[in-house]
Amino acid sequence: MPTEVIHSVGVGQDYTLMSAWEAAEGRDLVALDEIDIVEIHGDVDAVYPALDINGFNTDATRRIIIRAAAGQEFDALTMTGARLVNTSSGSYGIVNRSGSLVTLNNLGVNFDGVGNYTLFNGAPAGCLAEDCVFYGTSGSVRLSANNVWTLRKCLVLPEVGNTGGSGNIPYQVFMEQCTVIATIGKGAWASNIQVYQGTSIDTVVYNENPKTSYDSYFQSTDTFCAQNDNGSAANVAINTVTKADFVDFDNGDYRLASGSQLIGAGSTGNDIGAFGVAGVAPVTGLSITSDKVFDPLASIHVQFMGAVGEVLNLTNINGGNASIGSTPNGGTINFINPAQLTITELDNPTEVRVFIAGTQTEVAGQEVVSSGSFSTSIGVPFVDVTLLSLTQKYRHFKNINMSSDFVLPSGQSFDPNYRNDP
Repeated sequence: MPTEVIHSVGVGQDYTLMSAWEAAEGRDLVALDEIDIVEIHGDVDAVYPALDINGFNTDATRRIIIRAAAGQEFDALTMTGARLVNTSSGSYGIVNRSGSLVTLNNLGVNFDGVGNYTLFNGAPAGCLAEDCVFYGTSGSVRLSANNVWTLRKCLVLPEVGNTGGSGNIPYQVFMEQCTVIATIGKGAWASNIQVYQGTSIDTVVYNENPKTSYDSYFQSTDTFCAQNDNGSAANVAINTVTKADFVDFDNGDYRLASGSQLIGAGSTGNDIGAFGVAGVAPVTGLSITSDKVFDPLASIHVQFMGAVGEVLNLTNINGGNASIGSTPNGGTINFINPAQLTITELDNPTEVRVFIAGTQTEVAGQEVVSSGSFSTSIGVPFVDVTLLSLTQKYRHFKNINMSSDFVLPSGQSFDPNYRNDP
């Protein structure tokens, strides 16, 4: 697995300027088997020539990741957080040359004053912007990259009126689960076209401007996409989006309202657009069980629709063996196969407590065991065991591997550290 090399950029950080980072850190990430991670603190200039990524060699895995520092992830509701900005007079946004694959994560991108592309097309296909907000009051949302960049779960706000030219819009990019919003007088080609010559899936465009000559999606390939009624219905799956589909459109809250028709309407049953349903918390620890399949030729396939950071814990019980899963939206499935822990040679009576290894989180136990043995099913990888008897006092067993059934003769060892201190 590649080694992650992390640097910070911003006031008081490893580097103050992106240009200083690029000059110092440019190298062959493929040969070194490294991922170069840049964490952005506050506002950092990333407009050419302040940023010209030209000194790296990368591939799909060993690449450059530019992301918000922890706790500074850009918030699309408050429009605050770490940003890439323009404090110079450059005419291009992020310029990454051939061989320099880049990922942007959780950033605001606000290149006011840039007259050309926000994302320049110097790199090979495979660049990614994820969970970012692209906005600005100049030519800064012209995401023209000759099909090099993918935007995933991004919000794009074309904020400048434009009566001709390719304008401030996603242009020749791939979009997955994005939201594009153009309010009155803003957008390109008489404020009509909002997505041009790209490929979009599970994306919603709301253009507040009435259609005059062009559709919101123009010369583009669109699958499971949606728009308000300002373009050809044949181009999209849903042509009837209204402001009511969003929590508070007029005040910039583009999360989906509870009754939105975009909920579950995506290509894999996911929501259309960059944001989920307001008031629905991410699934961070959903747990279910899978029972035994009695047909020996059958198998259980689990598809979890959770997003990145959402977790499904599936525990096999009664001989169940589910192990095949898919996560089309980037979530995680943990397949848990419980093992039997048996403790023998116990004094009478004995109190038994079983903890997740290295913690004080109890997963099993019994206050009074008088039969001389204790048995329980364990669904975590490692456990610690504490025993208390009248004659032997405390016994403590650490870091028992529960990848398979385990029998513990309690007379093996003695440890007075009975509190299970980490």
